[in-house]
Amino acid sequence: MDALTIRVCEHIKESELILPGESVVAGISGGADSMCLLYVLLGLRGPMKISVTAVHVNHCIRGEEADADEDYVRGICEKEGVPFVSFREDITGRAREQHLSVEEAGRIARYECFEKVRLEKGADRIAVAHNMDDLCETVLLNLARGSGVRGMAGMPAKRGYIVRPLLRTGREEIEEYDRRNNIAFRTDRTNLEREYARNRIRLDVLPYLCRNINSRSREHIAEMAAMAGDLAAHAAASAEEAAKEAVREETGRIFIDIEKLESLDAAVSQELIRQQVCRAAGRMKDIGAVHYRSVMKLAHLETGKAADLPYGLMAEKRYGEICIRKREEAAPVETEITVPGEYPLAGGGSMAFAMIPYSGTEQIPRNKYTKWFDYGKICYGLCLRNRKEGDYMSLSGQHKKLSRVLIDGKVPKGERDSMIFLADGGHILWIPDTGRISDDYKVSERTQYVLEAKYFLSGDEGFE
Repeated sequence: MDALTIRVCEHIKESELILPGESVVAGISGGADSMCLLYVLLGLRGPMKISVTAVHVNHCIRGEEADADEDYVRGICEKEGVPFVSFREDITGRAREQHLSVEEAGRIARYECFEKVRLEKGADRIAVAHNMDDLCETVLLNLARGSGVRGMAGMPAKRGYIVRPLLRTGREEIEEYDRRNNIAFRTDRTNLEREYARNRIRLDVLPYLCRNINSRSREHIAEMAAMAGDLAAHAAASAEEAAKEAVREETGRIFIDIEKLESLDAAVSQELIRQQVCRAAGRMKDIGAVHYRSVMKLAHLETGKAADLPYGLMAEKRYGEICIRKREEAAPVETEITVPGEYPLAGGGSMAFAMIPYSGTEQIPRNKYTKWFDYGKICYGLCLRNRKEGDYMSLSGQHKKLSRVLIDGKVPKGERDSMIFLADGGHILWIPDTGRISDDYKVSERTQYVLEAKYFLSGDEGFE
């Protein structure tokens, strides 16, 4: 068995990447790395009794060159008796449609194809040909973009079904293996274009480090990445445990208890925030350390401060909590009210109005969602609307600005603009979300007609 194959086999066994007797789907592009991976796996078919299926994804970007890559891999698989599956994906069109880079669209498509074959074949693993150089490039790219410890870990040797048997092997070793064993490989010319950031690191930065700083820069970066991976795994486990008490979810929003968050070690608190932001976004890409720091910073700011996050999210400081939610961009609401009548609300639910004669003996409702007002005190006409500059309420014998009423009521700043109020000109009769009403409109012994207002939440039949 070849020396490189022996080392890769040791790595596979030590990290339990592939177990004896398992079936493997291998991503084979036709390049030097993937051809090395293919032949190493074929060399393990006897000793480890594994089976191998090769999958090739044609990105349809390089025209005849890409077709030739596909034909080459198919021919090798036929020669070696390896089951072969190919896909043709319009990566450029997908990138445009999904607003992704071509590189990212290609990565997503490849893994989708690999997973499809894994499920169809009932395979145990998906093997990809990332090597030590790829790992170093990822670490340097993540660091340059402002990544935290997870970014320093680069890519793991195993994540779920995906394994990387060549992750401890350098690109020079791989190409030497191919030459020594007369294994031809295809060269993707896009890998030589400095248009992509990763290519610039591959072609310029990493070689410079090895030539001018330390010839073993690759090995040292890989060793650091392994240590960072261990730290990241520990922080992730600790954060998941801490989240059981520090995090709650309500109506699609995630709330993090600030006191409990600040009691955690810095690495764990950052990881907890990362997990919750990714959970709210439904993805991890483009969520980095700068976002975790902006959320953490809110803990030390006054209530109402907010931070923008990717994918339409925002984080907002509330009273003792940080709320992660979707940014709301609702159109302004202003609906004139005719009594009687019922009016749907933009956020769901409705509000109904009726006029009732009042004799002074009727029981005034104490329900938060049903309110009575003195109809004779309405001056300008009723309106359901968002807040406006100059709005006020009469409370405890004095006029108070609506903004102060909301602050005193601890209404989160990020929710105030989307709230609906019952108004008479600039005078706010009722804040339905809090149940607060203005003293000036309360029913008294002089009231002749009552305005009854009922607030129905979506799907409810009232709160009588």
